[in-house]
Amino acid sequence: MRIQVIFGILWIFTQAAMGLLVQDPVVCRFTESNQCYVALGQRLHLPMPLEEKLELKIIDMTSTSHLIIRYRKIQSNPPKPNPPRWQFVNESKTMILTSAERSDSGTYTLDTYDANGNSKANYTLQLNIEAEVSSVKLSFSCLSPGVMKVYCSADGDNLRFNWTPDLNTLPQLENGNSALILNKDHHGNVTCRVENHVSYNNNTTELHPCPGLLVQDPVVCRFTESNQCYVALGQRLHLPMPLEEKLELNIIDKTSTSRLILRYRKIQSNPPKPNPPRWQFVNESKTMILTSAERNDSGTYTLVTFDANGNKKDNYTLQLNIEAEVSSVKLSFSCLSPGVMKVYCSADGDNLRFNWTSDLNTLPQLENGNSALILNKDHHGNVTCRVENHVSYNNNTTELHPCPESTTSASFLAQFTNGKVPADGPTTAVVTSTLSNDGFMVFVYVWLCEVIILLSLLVGAFCIHTRIYRKQKITENQEAL
Repeated sequence: MRIQVIFGILWIFTQAAMGLLVQDPVVCRFTESNQCYVALGQRLHLPMPLEEKLELKIIDMTSTSHLIIRYRKIQSNPPKPNPPRWQFVNESKTMILTSAERSDSGTYTLDTYDANGNSKANYTLQLNIEAEVSSVKLSFSCLSPGVMKVYCSADGDNLRFNWTPDLNTLPQLENGNSALILNKDHHGNVTCRVENHVSYNNNTTELHPCPGLLVQDPVVCRFTESNQCYVALGQRLHLPMPLEEKLELNIIDKTSTSRLILRYRKIQSNPPKPNPPRWQFVNESKTMILTSAERNDSGTYTLVTFDANGNKKDNYTLQLNIEAEVSSVKLSFSCLSPGVMKVYCSADGDNLRFNWTSDLNTLPQLENGNSALILNKDHHGNVTCRVENHVSYNNNTTELHPCPESTTSASFLAQFTNGKVPADGPTTAVVTSTLSNDGFMVFVYVWLCEVIILLSLLVGAFCIHTRIYRKQKITENQEAL
């Protein structure tokens, strides 16, 4: 008994969290003209009129009619419905469906008769079984700089989508659609509420500004095209299939392992289920849809087609590459020697290419393709690094400043090697900029020379101090005698 109570409480909380729109059990009546909606797995009560004779039938989704129950008031034992998931309660004359299934959807007809077997009334009820809304997921991608597309997906039947933002800067939201296009960069949250006739659920995501995406979303790749296909990590992919009697789609992944994704037969009643389940097969358009591309989706896709007799017709091959978008472009520079600087560009993403542009004509020919740029003269102004790959681009700009001159490193070294020491003594503030390899060696050499001189001076001072101290001791001893 305690276990039943616990499960009952868990069921109540589950339904509250999922947002069940209809009470359990659902009560549908033949005297009401509205359609009746019941959640998958929910209980249904169907009251019957108090008549001498009843016949309840269903015309299911395949237009097939079959008898569920035939009731006679004079019979001693209550009738047994078919299928047995239906129960007939004789005291209340109520049909009870213990757990609704999809196959219970259909048109229910009820015929009533009097005691003499004469027809009295006919009733019709449309019953619809829907899976509740669950697993609401939100994602977004960039169509172009400043333009993003937000996707909302969920499990369930006959889904309707509604959008609400927490910012007033968002445009009029297109309620009813599973995707939302925003024409400007928007920071903040957007919420997708998904509902059907029996339940609702929602999820919220935070929007971030878009880098530049080079390919439209969703990406459409075709086996009839010879070019390789590039998809951004997390992006949606559409893969149209040819209209053939039989198809087999395989992938050879980066580890050279081949596995089956889809086997399709035109004559099969139910659409095939791809593997992995992130792929979806749309039977109406014969399109494979990858909801969110991952790195392990990269590989060589092979499609084999057959005719109605099972004879092989064509073979197609498509190379699919998944790349992470370009992000976090950073610029820095350092001085190699007086008047010579090196500019560094770094970014996150796959298969990166670097291009440099400047706002000054004094810059030399820029070394496009490299992540570092060496400038042979002082340049004031801006330099821009644009980073791109096959799916996206991004850039950053930094202002260049002149490299400071080194102070006394070269002159000090020349004077020291000629046997001269500067009048102001050795200095430790020799170089203020970042040096090249040669400059660094000079700096180290000068620094070592300075250290040696300092040590020599200290040793000399110590020796002089020791000699003076000894003389003082000898003099004191002599005077004592």
